[in-house]
Amino acid sequence: MGFFKKIFGYKNEIQKTHQNISSITLNRISWSFSTKFYVDSEEFNKDVFQILENQL
Repeated sequence: MGFFKKIFGYKNEIQKTHQNISSITLNRISWSFSTKFYVDSEEFNKDVFQILENQL
């Protein structure tokens, strides 16, 4: 829970700004989050396979 508080702030702060944020903006935020994590995991997987190949 602390992770999301750091990113989005506390509940009352979210409710104040919620009217100003369109669903498209929220969609874009969630897409950029998931894309970043996906790319990071892809890079991580490549590194892991590289290490495994080097050890064989």
